[in-house]
Amino acid sequence: MPRWRRPARRRTIAPVEWFVVMGVVVVVGSALRLWRRRRRPGSAVPTPEGHEEGRRVELVVPDDSGFSIEARATAFIDPPLDLGLEITRRSPWDPGVGGVSIPIRGFADRYLVRADEEGRAAALLDSDLQRAIESVSETIAEVRLSDDRVVLAGQEPDGERDAWLNELRRRCAALADGVERASLRVPVATGLVRYLGQWSAWARTRGLEVGTAPLGAAGRLKDLETAAWFERVAQGRHRLRLRIDLGVEAQDLSQADREALADLARLGETEVRDGVLSLSCGLDHEPPELPPHMVDQAAAVAAGIRDRAQRAALGKSGPYR
Repeated sequence: MPRWRRPARRRTIAPVEWFVVMGVVVVVGSALRLWRRRRRPGSAVPTPEGHEEGRRVELVVPDDSGFSIEARATAFIDPPLDLGLEITRRSPWDPGVGGVSIPIRGFADRYLVRADEEGRAAALLDSDLQRAIESVSETIAEVRLSDDRVVLAGQEPDGERDAWLNELRRRCAALADGVERASLRVPVATGLVRYLGQWSAWARTRGLEVGTAPLGAAGRLKDLETAAWFERVAQGRHRLRLRIDLGVEAQDLSQADREALADLARLGETEVRDGVLSLSCGLDHEPPELPPHMVDQAAAVAAGIRDRAQRAALGKSGPYR
């Protein structure tokens, strides 16, 4: 035996140590059995986005090689509300977790509700929407609502994966529909009250439908599908957002189109993507007549792009070609 290597000292294990060791073995063994029984191959990965009754819904589900056992569906609200809304289910172990909730009678003891203005949150969470949320919560573990989305998540029942995912997606989209219906009863944000009269009068003259959560208008402007709304940036701060369906891709824009868009960009950030013109303008105590004027100016630019594209297409084909 090499002299630099000392023989190991034999050590006896006391009874209490045996108890600790056996306890660790039992815990580890139980965890491994649970892992094997619950294991789903792969970590959670997103599936391709789909639509449920016209609403964009994203599913994140376990794949074939990891540990995740939970599926999650997200239904998007577009345009998003402007309430600063957060609704989450309170923890059954500690109902106080999450801070102070807006005191909506019969609901705040089970759900944490946050929003910029208590009155607007209460108008949204009427008895119909409360029942819808509670109905979903009976069978789905996680329910979360915010301005721009509804999220449902829960464990897949063994052997029922396809049916469970279809049901999760359907119920998520249905709850988002319920949120949008309830938003029609919500009054305009306090910080936007001064814009309401001018905005509503302008929208009526253009034949557009007006919403109040968020304050916005939608319909056909210069015969183009248009949506404009005041987007919440932070509590008490908003910006004007606009989308107009051009039907013209960015790579097909002419030099005249690009010059017109550059002129429009003086109002705010502009972009043409997937045939849609988007405009985002910051608001800082602008006079109430300015946002409608911005939308009219953008619509005029969009109509010019459309008309030039139509003339170009006619010139290429020609009546006799």
